[in-house]
Amino acid sequence: MNSGEEPGEASETGGGLLLGRGVDALYSVATRKLALLGLDPYDIEDVAQEVMLVVVRRSPDYDPGVSSVDTWVGGIARKVARTHQRKKSALQARTIGFEQVGEIQDPVDRLEVVFTSTIASLRDLDRQLLTMRFMQNMNSSEIAAALGMNHEAVRSKIGRAVERLRSSLQIREGLYLA
Repeated sequence: MNSGEEPGEASETGGGLLLGRGVDALYSVATRKLALLGLDPYDIEDVAQEVMLVVVRRSPDYDPGVSSVDTWVGGIARKVARTHQRKKSALQARTIGFEQVGEIQDPVDRLEVVFTSTIASLRDLDRQLLTMRFMQNMNSSEIAAALGMNHEAVRSKIGRAVERLRSSLQIREGLYLA
């Protein structure tokens, strides 16, 4: 609050200008932007609420000299929507093929579906490291040279990738192979 400003008054800079615009107007900007980005209509309300939380938290950072309120809120909406889409895609990747698992009687075939979908759910780098290490039989020094990474970093990343794979398989095995 600026000196001379009464409590409850919005300042004409940063957060005050945003909040002076009205929460409903900001929410409307967020939902319009999310719809234009092609977000699933069922997700728009939830994502718009996440956008509003970020807007309120970052309102002191808003600079009216840099962008309009609509542009600033739209940029936040784009970033939050991108994060939402990534999380949703990751969740879908983790569940690929599981619809058919219950229909498969042969335990080996069931395990193949679980293993294949688990591998598909890994991050690209994890998949690449595990493929190079265990399918191409490359050691960590060779992988480091091929990827332009530090040898110790490669060893650490492979260890974490194996642990993530193991953990994911244990969860899935319990859920789908029991």
